[in-house]
Amino acid sequence: MARLEAWMDGVVDGPDRRQELSELACQLGGQLEWLDPRNGEVKLACGDEALLVTA
Repeated sequence: MARLEAWMDGVVDGPDRRQELSELACQLGGQLEWLDPRNGEVKLACGDEALLVTA
């Protein structure tokens, strides 16, 4: 299992920031889901077997 974390200190939260993060997740081939107002996760399908990886 791999876990990637990003500390985004000083980033102003808002609809524009969340949209940018969602677009970044799409560029990585994944989908962004919010766990709560401060924590999100990106789910990626990796490889031919489409193994689900949460980053």
